[in-house]
Amino acid sequence: MSYEVVTLDVQGSAMDCLVFKPGGDGPFPGVVVAQHIPNAHDGLEADPFTIDIGDKFVAKGYACVIPFIFHWWPAGTDLSIKREEWDDAKTVADLDAACELLTSIEGLDTDRIAIMGHCWGGRMSWLGACHNPRYKVLGTLYGGRIKIGMGEGNPAPIDLTGNMKCDVIGFFGKEDQNPSQEDVADLDCRPHRRRYRA
Repeated sequence: MSYEVVTLDVQGSAMDCLVFKPGGDGPFPGVVVAQHIPNAHDGLEADPFTIDIGDKFVAKGYACVIPFIFHWWPAGTDLSIKREEWDDAKTVADLDAACELLTSIEGLDTDRIAIMGHCWGGRMSWLGACHNPRYKVLGTLYGGRIKIGMGEGNPAPIDLTGNMKCDVIGFFGKEDQNPSQEDVADLDCRPHRRRYRA
């Protein structure tokens, strides 16, 4: 097995994380990967895509932590219910806990950490970068719903962009509708001092 499973307590709920650590003593960079939706039901270990992402990072010499951010619901809960009940504040707590786990890995260079995600994880990684100044880079890959706040009283992640302390790189498809080309243009035009490519 290329990783270990570490379970964290987040506000009284058990959250599994996949932890990938490269060989050697370091120092090595690290990344928190916000997961995508296809593994929302069965957990991280049931999703080959997620494990492949961790394997690719560790092969390049990165430590990697991937938290199971759908731990707030019982196994088998319909995805539509999760979307309806989603609370960005809980996601921030999940990602912060994962970042703390990452930075606790022996040999990690805490001046070289990033956060990234695909699709649903692209939105979550944007949200995480808005709340945690430890990240040096945010990578969002076709992250949608960045212009929508989820959960009562939570602002849209795009409205928190000015809080980011990191560089940003984004990758989006020309034919995608979530985010649409108009949304991508809005993300690209937000005033900030970070690099952003669409």
